[in-house]
Amino acid sequence: MSAAWLKKIVFVFILIAANANSYAQNVKAFAKLDSSAVLIGDQVHLKVSVELPASYILHWPALSDTLTKSIEVIARSKFDTVYSADRTNSTISQTLTLTCFDSGYFAIPPVAFMYQKPGDTTKRFAQTGPVMIMVRNLAVDTTAEFKDIKPPLKAPLTFREILPWLLLALGIMLLAGLGIYVYLRLKNKKALIVLPSKPKIPAHITALAELEKLRIAHLWQYGKTKEYHSRLSDILRTYIEGRFGVIAMEMITIDILETLALSGISTDDRDLLRKVLQMTDMVKFAKFEPLPDENDLAMKNAVAFVTRTKQEDKANGNSSATDKNSNEPVINE
Repeated sequence: MSAAWLKKIVFVFILIAANANSYAQNVKAFAKLDSSAVLIGDQVHLKVSVELPASYILHWPALSDTLTKSIEVIARSKFDTVYSADRTNSTISQTLTLTCFDSGYFAIPPVAFMYQKPGDTTKRFAQTGPVMIMVRNLAVDTTAEFKDIKPPLKAPLTFREILPWLLLALGIMLLAGLGIYVYLRLKNKKALIVLPSKPKIPAHITALAELEKLRIAHLWQYGKTKEYHSRLSDILRTYIEGRFGVIAMEMITIDILETLALSGISTDDRDLLRKVLQMTDMVKFAKFEPLPDENDLAMKNAVAFVTRTKQEDKANGNSSATDKNSNEPVINE
């Protein structure tokens, strides 16, 4: 081989080396600890970063949870990318949180990054340098006096912890109250559950309904005159008890009329009642046989008495009874 050919071969190798060196100068990888010495079990942060042209394609290595047998990765930060002012270069970094439970000096191995130039399928690598870390044991003074282990600290009670006990106490109080209520009700022979009473039907509504039933029963038309007048008397007496509070079922006619006079019932209204009750008394006790018109008139007078003396409506201040000056006629014999 001639000297000229040898010079050409050397020149080519120099170009290749220079080209590779230029790529290497464009891409740099770094690894830095925030502390080179820590206590055993403490945490330390390792920042790994790569500087390269923004147009390059970077393949970040997949790091396992253990960098070495003794050094563990317990957390990883998100990737952080910073661009140069002209945005031609970028720095990509990630922070790893490490811990170690063995004491001594340990070397964190280099981290290799693969990258590619745009339009170039050649895969190139850049790696960090090894990083040393010292893990120390906690210093123990063997000459000092032994001390008891401190008891656990008492944490303050939270509302969530107290809530179950409050609910339990409330439940016990409710059960105790229920037990006392049941005991007292049973002791006094009262119902455990008091149902709301139905609204009382006004006496005049009941009386008018019963009078209408009696009218359409046609008792006196079928020869049951005594039964007809007996029921008519009972309806009026029941009405008087409910309307005026007079024990009319146990009183004779004259006593009923005298008592109603003290209640402010007008003479005309008492006269209506007198005519009906006297007629019913004569039929029941004297075996009097009234004429058909008299039977019919007794019914009309009873209806008129109930209508004229019915209870006033106190809710709206108006009288629900028929006004004494209304056009309804007072029926006489």
